Amino acid sequence: MVAQQLDGRRSGLPRSCGARPSRLPQGNVTEPPPTRQCSIAVWRGYVMAEFYVRSPDGDVARRNSPAFRRLRLPWEEKRAMRDDPSALAALAALEAELLATGWERVAPEPGAEWYQHSFRLTGSEKPRKRSRRLGGGPKLAPIPRSLPYNGDEAPVAANGKESASASPGKITVDTSVRGFQAAARRLTEAVERRDPPEHAYLHLFEALNWAVAIIDALGRPDVPIANGLRWARNSVHQEWINALETRAVLTPGPASQIIGPTVVPEWVWLPVERMPKPRTSKREPEQRRAYAEQLAGRSAREVLERFVPELTRYRSERSGEDDRARSNG
Repeated sequence: MVAQQLDGRRSGLPRSCGARPSRLPQGNVTEPPPTRQCSIAVWRGYVMAEFYVRSPDGDVARRNSPAFRRLRLPWEEKRAMRDDPSALAALAALEAELLATGWERVAPEPGAEWYQHSFRLTGSEKPRKRSRRLGGGPKLAPIPRSLPYNGDEAPVAANGKESASASPGKITVDTSVRGFQAAARRLTEAVERRDPPEHAYLHLFEALNWAVAIIDALGRPDVPIANGLRWARNSVHQEWINALETRAVLTPGPASQIIGPTVVPEWVWLPVERMPKPRTSKREPEQRRAYAEQLAGRSAREVLERFVPELTRYRSERSGEDDRARSNG
């Protein structure tokens, strides 16, 4: 008790207090939770588009909206993205997901586009609730803005395996072939279901662009069907609809059923004289002949069925020639 009173006198407090002056609490001082920011951007592909969330320091996709169709066929009404109900629904779904995990909307940056909403998060995100996404499909993986090739000369075969030398974010020839074959399979299924030609065209458009990507990745091999496709692409500049028309084609019935040949609408390559004039090049006459022999008047589906086998045969022959040259040398 005496010691307490002495302490009180030394501290200048009344003797009756008998207590030490209070001190600041020891230990780590609690810091305010960190604040993060993000905004919404849009990725545009040939056929589809989607919104995604990006951080201020780059275009890394944190989340993706449901995909929506961007391509409009010639007979469909043209509309701006901000007037497209499917685009607005995809944007609303992505915004709702951000708000549900704790993000809050803030004022957009000056000059931002109509879809570039900005958000802020203080602290940690709330756990996502498992829910069915718009359209019923799975959440899409982040899509790069471009499809760079890493120069690998992988065999043109869809064996389900990536090249060992593939780098993250790179698209190998094998991957392109699988994309091509998936689109070609959807095209065949659409034709066999007797889908309207405009529906089948969506898959045909995708398959043709994969085909051109494969040709470019392989160094533009001297294969007639590849030369014909390049001449068509140079003529229409990937507006493939200008190189095709629909015709009634006699198609055999399924082998598993006793059904005779049926007439189905197919996309067919235009004759050479009805094609737009391509830009001049040293190989243009050769590519024009290849188009006339390999594509003109044939169904696009038949041409696509021959595409990968012919490239595979070409690469096998080239590989054999290289092996013989090395053995002779």
